[in-house]
Order: sequence, then C-alpha cells, then structure tokens
Amino acid sequence: MVFFIIKVQNFAEVDPAFLEKYHDQLTTTWHVINEEAEVNELKFNNSLIFPTITEGWVDLIWNFFFPPNAEIVFSYYGKSICAVASYRELEDPKNFPIFHSRSMDPAETFFFDVAVLDFNLHQPKMVIIIYSI
Repeated sequence: MVFFIIKVQNFAEVDPAFLEKYHDQLTTTWHVINEEAEVNELKFNNSLIFPTITEGWVDLIWNFFFPPNAEIVFSYYGKSICAVASYRELEDPKNFPIFHSRSMDPAETFFFDVAVLDFNLHQPKMVIIIYSI
C-alpha cells in the first residue's frame, strides 16, 4: 500500500491499485503500528474515486518524522492494520505517481480550464472546455 503525503494538502492520497485489491476488507478506521507496538489511527474516506486519508495523518507525520513531501509505503496485514515499510522524500513533482492529483506525468495528466458561467436559464449546467496540449 502506498500513501503520498504532500505538504500543501490537508490529506494523504492512497494508491487506487491497493483499494481495488483490498476494498472489501477495509474499514473507515485504519491502524498503523510501529516497532514499539504503538498505534496511530487513520480515517479513510472509503472512496474508490479519490481515496484519501482524511484524519490522523498529521499525527502520523509527527510520530514517524516524515519529510513534508513523502511517498510512504506500508505493509498491509489485513483487517485495516498496517505498518510503515519505507518512505522517501519527493523533491520534484515530476516524481509523483500518475494516480496522485498533483502528478506531472504528461502521458497521464490532463489539464483543463473550467468556465463557470453566471446563472443562465438557457444553460444551467457548468461548461468544461478541454484544450489539447
């Protein structure tokens, strides 16, 4: 299982491949154990579309002394229990994985502008215009 914690975000993003494999086993509360058998609780939003850890990750960062921008790999033991296996600091956004919302991988990332129009009875929906890069 891989989490990506980015300094400017208030949440951690979870690898969708992990969710696809274990979604049926996961609860909204995950437990991260350390070498001293201490436990950190993380709250998972249970979303398959934008899977994130919404609470508890700030405490996890402080307890494990993770750098501000980090890729954190966890060992998953089942029943929403895991442990930190490794981590690495991410200094360049080009190294973010393709599933991450801030990925800069040009083959997988799409950029677009959203035009939100004033209320109009003839066009009550938001219009999204996609430009090719």
